[in-house]
Parts: sequence; C-alpha cells; structure tokens
Amino acid sequence: MARTFAPDKQTDPQSEKLDPRVQQSYEAVSRTLEETPIGKLLTNQERTALSLPLGAWSTSPQIEPRWESFGTLLWSLGIVSHIPDYHSPYPREILFKATGIIPAHPSTVINFTQHFDSHTTTTTLVPPDSFMHEVNRAEAWYWRSKAQVLVDLQTFLKRDGPDVEQAKKKIPQALQKSLQTLPTALSQASLRAHQDGLIPSRIKDDFGVGDVPYAELGHHDLGLVASIAQDRLAALGWLAGVREWDVGKDEEVPFVNPLGSLWTPKE
Repeated sequence: MARTFAPDKQTDPQSEKLDPRVQQSYEAVSRTLEETPIGKLLTNQERTALSLPLGAWSTSPQIEPRWESFGTLLWSLGIVSHIPDYHSPYPREILFKATGIIPAHPSTVINFTQHFDSHTTTTTLVPPDSFMHEVNRAEAWYWRSKAQVLVDLQTFLKRDGPDVEQAKKKIPQALQKSLQTLPTALSQASLRAHQDGLIPSRIKDDFGVGDVPYAELGHHDLGLVASIAQDRLAALGWLAGVREWDVGKDEEVPFVNPLGSLWTPKE
C-alpha cells in the first residue's frame, strides 16, 4: 500500500480506442464520487489517482497492495471471517462480494457507509485479543521477510569469484555479526512463532510455508509472501494508530509492538 500513483506514460487515452466497458466503469466510479460522501473520505494519494483521466494509471504495482490491506480492513469490521495464510492472498471474489457495493449503483455505497453509522447494526469490530493476535502474526511474517535479505546475502557470499571477495571486504562489522547470528535468530524466531500460533508449521528451524521452509521458496513466492505481510501489517498498523495510510513508496512499515511480536518478552 505504500505505492505512489502515477500516470502510465505508455498509455495515451486520446490515441487508443478504449473498451466501452472500461468507459462505463470509469463513468460509474466518477458518478459514485459525485453522488455519495465517499469522496470526502479519500486519502491524498487516492484523490490524486481518481482525478487522473481515464487511461492515465499505471497497472497492478499501484493497485495490488490495496487488496490485501482492503481485506484486512474488512476483517477488522467483521465482514470477512478470517485473514488467510500468509502465502495465500485474499480471494478477490470474496472481497468483491463482501461489501455489497456495486460501482454502477451509488446507493450501494451509501447503504454500506450507513450500515456502520447505524446504532442498530449487528456487525461489531473484532475483539481486542483477536486483533492483537493478527498484529503479532503479521509482524512475525514481516520480520521473516526482512530476514530473507540476510539469508540471500549469506547465499551470495558463499559463492566464488572476485565480486564476492570485494563484497566481503565492504561488509560493515555490525552486518557481519548479524550474518553470524542469523541461523540462531531464525531458529529462535520460528520456535517462538510456532509456540505462539503465528505460523502453521516449523520446518528445518524456519517458518513453514505449505510443506517447505521459507528459505527454500522460489523467487516469485518469496515476493508474494513478503508483499502480503507488508500490506496486511500496514493496514493493521493504521488501525492501531501507528502509521498513516498514505506513506512513501520505500518507507518501512512500523511494528505495532515496539520490539515486534517475536522479540517482545512474554509476560
């Protein structure tokens, strides 16, 4: 979710004939913004994005992270039942249906927002214990995704070649110490995470992802799990009041627990 909206320079809406369905969808969203209070609730990034002409958005890198954050927000409102495993994105069809919002019908947006303004609603926020469990789970997976940077560096440094030798000479002493203690840290972190119910399994002293340890995931799956952890934690952090919704593109997502769930002393 920490992405910046920007025009797609490769797309010229004036020179390309747009699919009529795309034009209709664009007009429906514009009409909804005009006819409902939703426009007043937009963040600066969202307002900027929606003010761009049709065809001026870049594609998925801007929008994809919002799905995991969106699903997490719906979970916090009790609209979806659970947060999926961290190698499984929210099913899009569930998110589409969960709110009952149909962009072509602005009244559905009003119905959705009024549902939570009403004192008679039966929908409640998740209990505090459930919320903190999901915060702890997201922090654990986010920490593991960051630790993978060191795992990859270790793998690189085990290779032969002049570039590797040059890299070894430039590694700061503090980073060298982190690399030396990494196996112990991963073992302790995975043990704590498994004991606390934050990961489904522990494989080879590492987080289990399906039936393989985290470190043995392929490049695509590593990116997927890291992105899911970041974007869910970002939403949870916003709900907890530790971050803004719109942040810089490369800004780190802060923990809700000051030390992170894996390193906070147990009471």
